[in-house]
Amino acid sequence: MEKRPKLQLKWTKFDYFLEFLAIGILIFHWIFMLYYYSKLPQIIPSHLDSNGEIDGMGSKNMLCLVPIIGLLLYIAISYTNKKPHCFNFPYPITEENAERQYRNSLMMTRVIKCLIQLLFLALTANIINTASSLDLKFVGLWMFPVGIALIFVTMFFFVYRGFKLK
Repeated sequence: MEKRPKLQLKWTKFDYFLEFLAIGILIFHWIFMLYYYSKLPQIIPSHLDSNGEIDGMGSKNMLCLVPIIGLLLYIAISYTNKKPHCFNFPYPITEENAERQYRNSLMMTRVIKCLIQLLFLALTANIINTASSLDLKFVGLWMFPVGIALIFVTMFFFVYRGFKLK
């Protein structure tokens, strides 16, 4: 592995905004799940097929796993963000471009962290919507392919941007 500079980067206002946004979504996710938890039956849908038909059932306790996984992903990504010099870059990192490249990759991971939190919130909302008599109009199976597509578009955008910053 090439020797890369280890920099202590100060956070920008946008960095703080993205972190607070991800934390805010995560907190809202917990509040949302806990609010509806007691209103759900003991057995709820645990899986939907591609047509939105229920093809698996499980305990409502499994609903708690979704925000737990979201929290674990938040912590894991936050931990890796402390070492941007260890990231996998498709171009050489030098003393001259290290700060720009690290900032670009950290912004990418922060945006993806927000998108992941939104995707997990959408999953919880979809499970609650399917398991209850609620009719949450904003929830639907369309959210998952759109969320995943947004994550990939974000990655491609920041990788492309990284090549331009080279």
